[in-house]
Amino acid sequence: MPARVFRMGAEPRDDMRATTTAGERLAMVALLSTRMWRLTGRPIPSYGRADMPGRVIRPGG
Repeated sequence: MPARVFRMGAEPRDDMRATTTAGERLAMVALLSTRMWRLTGRPIPSYGRADMPGRVIRPGG
């Protein structure tokens, strides 16, 4: 896998919108998320979106 090295703070600001579709970027996120879950050694959650843990924080509320 090719890699590039940059000084911290001097990384190029890649705008992938010019070279990829929204679907391709979503597929990249899905692939990376799956790989990261596997690295934890824990099972990938199997619950549906409506059952995902989280909370909504409203400003001023």
